[in-house]
Amino acid sequence: MISDLGARFMSDPAGFARADEMNVAPGVGVYMAGRFGVLGRVHADVVMASAVFIEPGLLSREWNKAMETADPAKAAEIYASIAANYGRDHFSDVPDLERWVELAERVVDNASLLGAPIFAGWRVMPRSDEAAARTCQLAHVLRELRFSLHANAVVAAGIDPLMMMVCTPDAEARLPLFGWRKPYPEPTEADKAGRWEVEVATNDLSTRTLEALTVAEVEEFVSLTEGIAAAAV
Repeated sequence: MISDLGARFMSDPAGFARADEMNVAPGVGVYMAGRFGVLGRVHADVVMASAVFIEPGLLSREWNKAMETADPAKAAEIYASIAANYGRDHFSDVPDLERWVELAERVVDNASLLGAPIFAGWRVMPRSDEAAARTCQLAHVLRELRFSLHANAVVAAGIDPLMMMVCTPDAEARLPLFGWRKPYPEPTEADKAGRWEVEVATNDLSTRTLEALTVAEVEEFVSLTEGIAAAAV
């Protein structure tokens, strides 16, 4: 649910329209410079170590192209403002955002940074004072936290990231977006079982990040998140 909520702004045409501000090419350039700009002007291999699931050739090519013209710190700031604007446009009428922000920030502030470089970069980015804008920005930060935990679970299980994606239900739609091209490897039953084990491990790790909340607050946080996801369309 957080993965979906935190990613909605990424596909918003209004965000891609700000490519000129980032000084990058429209589309994937905005995504590359914006999302990974918090890592700084690093080698493409450093981004690959953090991004995990993007086809290495695509990542290297598009990151290097973006870094020829973009300031990564500025690109990340613009990406944060894209999230803020999306929140203003889509979350403003949702009730109890201030309470969700309070709980979300407690989770974010108490989560471990170990093995989560993209999350660490986004956690220190400034956030809007407006509840709707801040909600979208925090949803993105939480998404990066879960993403990092998922990536760590994949690596720990020894599963190839491409195979992990091949085993997902929406593989046919997602794989091309991440730069992977056919023919894809054929998953075995062991691969499929391994994928489920990783999902269980990711959920377990994600649950631990909620330890900063009481049991009642966890239930409240989940309920509020569901409400935002349903209402913010």
